[in-house]
Amino acid sequence: MGAFELSKFCAGQNVTYSHRVYDPDANNWCPVPGGGADALLFAGVAVLCSCALYSRLSAIWVLLAGALFELWSTGYNLNHFSNALTIWLGMHPRTLFFQIFLPPLLLDSAVRIDYFLFKKVLCRVAQG
Repeated sequence: MGAFELSKFCAGQNVTYSHRVYDPDANNWCPVPGGGADALLFAGVAVLCSCALYSRLSAIWVLLAGALFELWSTGYNLNHFSNALTIWLGMHPRTLFFQIFLPPLLLDSAVRIDYFLFKKVLCRVAQG
């Protein structure tokens, strides 16, 4: 099984950007055939959001922005952006999603650690 496969239900439907079809078996919308490049749109918007919401709690703000985009996309047809979210949420295995987004979030948090405070706490943690 590839990273993304079209379900049998979606293969038999007429899916376009203006006509979205919900697949109840996959609990997701059917992706638009030939719209694979839309996945880059989502990645670009995610990077722009992370740059725009840069602060101490940037990981939380980006997570909330992603949740708002998903809610907005579910309620309204956002054409290419809705298709991009459908592609990302329809990835198999689902852990692929975490393998792409979790490392940058962990790196961001690790880079922001105060080294001297970490050194103090590390001695206490190592002792027990």
